[in-house]
Amino acid sequence: MAACGSHLHAVVETALEIGMRRGEIASLQWKQVEGVTLKGSTITWAPKASLMLPFGKTKTRRDRRIPISSRLKAILEMRRLDPAGQPLPMDGYVFGSEIGQRVQSTKRAWATAVLKAHGHTAAYTATGQLTAASRATLAAIDLHFHDLRREAGSRWLEGGVPLHTIRDWLGHTNIAQTSTYLAGM
Repeated sequence: MAACGSHLHAVVETALEIGMRRGEIASLQWKQVEGVTLKGSTITWAPKASLMLPFGKTKTRRDRRIPISSRLKAILEMRRLDPAGQPLPMDGYVFGSEIGQRVQSTKRAWATAVLKAHGHTAAYTATGQLTAASRATLAAIDLHFHDLRREAGSRWLEGGVPLHTIRDWLGHTNIAQTSTYLAGM
């Protein structure tokens, strides 16, 4: 986490809290955050606040609802207002720019942070791609953004969340998939 810039730090913490895929996090808009009200700059949360992922934004093309933890609430509160202290629009992106515009990718930031966390400096070509040496080092480290999703599922399981609930939160189509998915951890 120390190797992450502020934007990537929030994305990584969210992935660990909620188990969403990278693309689901990137496409998350404020209108998908349910159970929150805003009066001026004061945010109030309903007891069962959740994130609603509509079928068009999920890999399995099924709606998914995931409860919001207290830690995720804090992350969302820090991202809700623009630099002028005004609420971002409902169609603004939660993990977008500071004014709610969509950030297309965090892949470069992720690669740079993983390399930095393991004592390496990311080197890029003139076209913005990792050099062959940096790609090889990254491959040897073998840490992928998707691993955060598995970690979230494992934390839920260790915390006593039933496997069928984890299946639903992760958006898997069957319980066997979830069992296999978490067995590798």
